[in-house]
Amino acid sequence: QEMGRKFKISFSASDEDTAYSFIHDLGFIPRIVDGKRGFKVLIGGGLGANPYLALPAFDFLEEDQIIPFTEGVLRVFDRYGERNRRMKARMKFLLDDIGLEEMMRLVKEEWNALAVKSYKFDLDALPAPKLSDLVPESPAVIANEKRYQQWFDTNVIKQKQSGYYGVYVKLPLGNLSSRKARKFVDIVDKYASDELRVTVNQGYLIRFVREDVIKHLYVALDELALAEPGFDSVGDITACPGTESCNLGISDSTQVSLALEKVIKEEYPELIYNQDIKIKISGCPNSCGQHGIASIGLHGST
Repeated sequence: QEMGRKFKISFSASDEDTAYSFIHDLGFIPRIVDGKRGFKVLIGGGLGANPYLALPAFDFLEEDQIIPFTEGVLRVFDRYGERNRRMKARMKFLLDDIGLEEMMRLVKEEWNALAVKSYKFDLDALPAPKLSDLVPESPAVIANEKRYQQWFDTNVIKQKQSGYYGVYVKLPLGNLSSRKARKFVDIVDKYASDELRVTVNQGYLIRFVREDVIKHLYVALDELALAEPGFDSVGDITACPGTESCNLGISDSTQVSLALEKVIKEEYPELIYNQDIKIKISGCPNSCGQHGIASIGLHGST
């Protein structure tokens, strides 16, 4: 709470680095080396008006060392980070000033002073999700088979757990009213499990959906207008709040995003299958909409 500024940490699940380790103060990418579990560690990334790519701190750091290492980094940032100029009060600027070698030397000094030098993780600490055992009494009635197939092709993936599917929910601007959210949660409990994930592009991931209830889930989501195909495609645009609620906003990035999605849906419908190109929009140069890492990035300017 008493540090000079925010500090962002990300964990990815694979080498695909879907949590964007390279733009975080600390980013962890899992590795297994000689049968030991650990992480590749990146340090000092960030976007904003002055973007920096994170630098590699470790190619492999055993998992019981990541908590002490993180605490050491936080202590260095707290001790040497900028306090007077808010815009410079981020890890990336400190790293740029002193260099990676000096940063790691300071971290090692702090590391030596820590009371806890090793922290083992309890891999069973989180309870397993409670899965739905619903057996549909009748077949699902699909009003538009073509649209359902589009949704299935773009929003549904096979989980590595046999017999289960993950279902992505495309959520324009990440907005969901409390009234709709309560109905949404009931649907997830009914057809999937008692948990879900928020995705990095303002959507949701419903996990542990059995094949025999996928169509029923689609019908329920469609009734809430939450079954839009094209998740994470060209037509799934990430945008920050812009002038709608941000004092720094220069452009109305939310309305620009919705207008672009409408054009893509109506004039280039085949692009819902293209997940190679990402469009991201920020209301100002500060990159809250992550325009700096998009294939097509737009930001408000004057």
